[in-house]
Amino acid sequence: NTSCLHADTWDSIGFLFQVAERALLFWRNEYLIGLIEENLEVILPIMFKALYQISKNHWNKSIVSLVYDVLKSFTKMNEPLFERMTASYKADVQKEQ
Repeated sequence: NTSCLHADTWDSIGFLFQVAERALLFWRNEYLIGLIEENLEVILPIMFKALYQISKNHWNKSIVSLVYDVLKSFTKMNEPLFERMTASYKADVQKEQ
């Protein structure tokens, strides 16, 4: 039955959106922010590419807004590191094209 599949698909999308939104809301937790800041040299390289791509391509404005907040937090924590990661990402994209 295609209508059930269609409904299931939309349920899955809604669930994934909720998971993404809840995960991004962890960035409002001061304790978590402190831990991330202490380990930013390790964490930022792991997370940067995904967050940057989401900020440019995600369909949901709420998720994009939350990702921008996370990226802004990274910038405030260590702007030189953030700028290096941005330049490295852009160079990698140029190489792929």
